[in-house]
Amino acid sequence: MPKVSILDSMCIDRENYVKMYNSIKEKYEITRNYKEADYIIFSMCSSSDETINLYERQLQIIIKNKKDNAKIIICGCISYANKDKKEFLNKYNIDYIVDKKDEVNDICNILNVNNNDNVYDENDAITKINISTGCLNKCSFCRIHYSNRPLVSLPIDNILSKVNKSVNQGSKIICLVGLNTAQYGIDLYNKKMLHILLQEISKINGIEAILIEALSLSDINEDILNELINNDLIKEVFIDMQSGSDRLLKLMNVEHNTNDIKEVFKKIGNKLKTTRIISGFPTEDLNDVNETINLLNSLGNYHVLITDYMNSKNTPSYLLPQLSEEEKNKHFQLYNNNLNQNLNIDFDDFGRIFNISNIYMEVFLYKYGRVKIP
Repeated sequence: MPKVSILDSMCIDRENYVKMYNSIKEKYEITRNYKEADYIIFSMCSSSDETINLYERQLQIIIKNKKDNAKIIICGCISYANKDKKEFLNKYNIDYIVDKKDEVNDICNILNVNNNDNVYDENDAITKINISTGCLNKCSFCRIHYSNRPLVSLPIDNILSKVNKSVNQGSKIICLVGLNTAQYGIDLYNKKMLHILLQEISKINGIEAILIEALSLSDINEDILNELINNDLIKEVFIDMQSGSDRLLKLMNVEHNTNDIKEVFKKIGNKLKTTRIISGFPTEDLNDVNETINLLNSLGNYHVLITDYMNSKNTPSYLLPQLSEEEKNKHFQLYNNNLNQNLNIDFDDFGRIFNISNIYMEVFLYKYGRVKIP
């Protein structure tokens, strides 16, 4: 049986990873060792210039060590950043590069397997569903907005169909993911519809918990906030706060301030398990670091993902005065050493221990090494 290696990264949406895995395993052996694979699926991220360079170096290592006749399939958001795919293919002698927006179907076609559209992960007893891609915000540090990635939401009926199918297969936990889940529905319904989606999902019998990743705090309106607070099935919420310094939040152009952070965090309470901050943002000083630490510690204990700022020429923050590597390292260590982290993962309420989501993989990555944006 031919072998396929899927080199997972944070740039492969978990839902897409599961669909690839479930589709490919019918005709191929899935192997973790890419050196023995006949096909290598490698996801490349384009969140910053540094990230692209990092993935290109990894790609060179893969090419050097793969089997002579092994074919490489490139996926991920690199397709948005790379305008000339033929040049990219020729540069590294790559066999295929597929568009992010249809990567599962394209890969299934290359491997001559059917896309069974199964988003239930039997290894995690969880269904992760990408309810949207892209983002409408113009955060000064984020390359996503400047890589032509408009908001594209999946219709509510399609999502409910995926949930019903997964629950019938045994899934008890539904995790909704996207680049900014709080903006869900604006492109389809001309307004934010996350609260309506949550209400509809909650009507499906058999669901024990709903988790929500990557909510932009500035996009949480009153309807969404009330749903997060009052829906008992919602157990875990992950909100990006980015900083506890009003000065930096203004420079980041994230459209929320520290008063908004305090209000939302306190209202959501213990459902809010994870947040994310940026360390080393241009012009960040020790006062900004201390303000962020003091704010977070005053609000409670969270899983705090500390992401290194990574500069990119395509973003407004590129034009700001940059910190030295020494300053970046100092600030990261201050966050690391002084935040009241809550890294105890306990899901006894669900009757067993689950590997809930990529959130916790990121937490462990943070614990042993830095996590990169986005």
